[in-house]
Amino acid sequence: MEMIKSIYKLFSFVALTIISFSAYAQEPTEHVTGLSATVNSDQSITLNWTAAGGANLPSNYLVIAARTTGGTQKTVADGTAIANDTDFSAANFDGALNITFGTNTATFTTLVAGTSYDFKVYSYKTGGTPNPDFKTDGTIPAITASTFVTVPGTQASGLQITAKTETTVDLLWTSGSGAKTLIVARASASANTAPSNGTTYTADPSFGTGTEIGTANYVVFSDVSTTTTTTVTNLTAGVEYVFTAYTFDGATVTSNYKTTTAPTATGYTLATKPTTQITNLGVSGTTSSSISLSWDDDGDG
Repeated sequence: MEMIKSIYKLFSFVALTIISFSAYAQEPTEHVTGLSATVNSDQSITLNWTAAGGANLPSNYLVIAARTTGGTQKTVADGTAIANDTDFSAANFDGALNITFGTNTATFTTLVAGTSYDFKVYSYKTGGTPNPDFKTDGTIPAITASTFVTVPGTQASGLQITAKTETTVDLLWTSGSGAKTLIVARASASANTAPSNGTTYTADPSFGTGTEIGTANYVVFSDVSTTTTTTVTNLTAGVEYVFTAYTFDGATVTSNYKTTTAPTATGYTLATKPTTQITNLGVSGTTSSSISLSWDDDGDG
């Protein structure tokens, strides 16, 4: 009987030890991986990642954010829960989102236009001691992304062809409210592709030389809005071309193009000028009211 009691006590001790250990063994084994950021607009950024794995899975993720300049990210410490915070106007210009394990995305929607933000993603587990228990060792997954600037309110207008030759076209337009204007040229047989926000394009007035957007849409002009004329070169004689103007603000990753109601100008270049003229033009007959002409049709027009 005493032996049975001893065995029972031993098993009870082991069970309590396991339970006690389990209560403290909360920290997730791994961090998330593959953290990426997608800029949605001038106020919104979405983060995506691959779920944390390992023997001890998290119950949640904490995503913290702060402005790169002038912001301070929240301090993460075991035992101290951090509530959701989407008010980036506070003194630290920071925020936080708690995401349930199984969801691998988080979106902040109250950001400031044209501003860079630093993000970190912590794995953590609740229900034990400490509560919550964050994984703070190793390298915390982090990424930096910038919102677009606010899209200009007024689009460029009045785009027109003012002169043309066999290989060139002169363009004139009225600038929109953006600080810069982008003009894209394409042969009419090619489908139109608008510029993408957060992208910088290299312009060249020589058609086919500037950045290609989509298929066969070439940037032929990108400059300040005080310039309202340009000449596009390297065109093919007798071909119809379409030119589209976009007003935009920002630079590099913050660029925001106004793509709605973008003006277009469409026109043919001149056909190739004949090099050989007709010969032997002469009068072949006359009447009281007409003159007949004849010639040798050996020109190449």
